[in-house]
Formats: sequence, structure tokens, C-alpha cells
Amino acid sequence: MKKSPLSFTEQLAIRKLWIWAIVLPILAVLSYSVYTQLVLGVPFGTKPVSSIGLVIGWLVAFSTVLLIYLLKLKLNLDANTLQYNMLIFGINKKVAWTQIKSLELTTINALTGYGYRLGNEGVILNMGTPRGLKITDINGQTIVLSVKDISKLENFLSQIMPIYPNIQFKNLG
Repeated sequence: MKKSPLSFTEQLAIRKLWIWAIVLPILAVLSYSVYTQLVLGVPFGTKPVSSIGLVIGWLVAFSTVLLIYLLKLKLNLDANTLQYNMLIFGINKKVAWTQIKSLELTTINALTGYGYRLGNEGVILNMGTPRGLKITDINGQTIVLSVKDISKLENFLSQIMPIYPNIQFKNLG
């Protein structure tokens, strides 16, 4: 597929070391405890949890690690459409520029959390970046998309602005 000369593409994933430093040791300890208690038959610890409890704990930890690993936000903006997806949450949306009322570069609160969030301004798809693109469609629905390369996005939006004069562009550098 040939890339349009007028485009902005970005894929974001959670790659914060501190998150992995928390979840991977928990998974490792639970994996070891399941192996020790279920495979070797030796109770794990001085007050061992039931085997079912260990398996449930391991499944929760493994699912958390898998969710963090698979969580990705893909943005693809071209001259005709704005497309974003976060497939792990079943989100895959393509919006024509003619359906957009306003675009604004905004700050994302660091305490918002990661992934799919509901905020005061609508849905936030946050991947841990401090800035995002706030999109309001002609029906008044708002979504904020996490963006890492703000300068590249600003450059793209400055080229789109003359093509779509009906869109209100706010807070652009």
C-alpha cells in the first residue's frame, strides 16, 4: 500500500520500564509458586494458598502482562480521513475530515491512566504521552488520542487546515 505524501502515522505502545518492573516479578513469583505446588507437590510458603487460588492468581497476572504487551494505539491521518484503532478494546474507527467539527492539541493528565479511559471531556485513548489530539465530531462527541510526535502532527495539521476551512483548529503551534 502506497503511503500518501500528506499523512501522519504513529503507533504507540506501553513501554514504560517501571510498569514492567512491577508486573513481571509478580508473574515470575506466581509462576514459580504454581510450578512448586502443582508440579513438584510441595506447598509454596508457610501458609500456602489453595492450588485453585494460585492458578487464578497466575491467570490474572498473566492476563495483565498480556494486556499491557498487546495494548497499542495506531493513528493514521491522511488528506481524506482520520483513523485510529486500539484493537484490544475493539476500537477501529475511520472518520472523514468533513465529519469533524474541531481539533485541539491538549494536555493529558499524568494521573489519567493508560488505555481506554472515560474523562470529563469524553473518551481518552491514553498511552502515557503528555499531549494528545482532542477531536470533536459534528455530533458533539469528543475523543482524545494520545500522540507522541506533536511537532510532526502539527506540521500535518497545518497542511490540512486550508483544505478543510470548516474545522476549528485550536492550540496549534
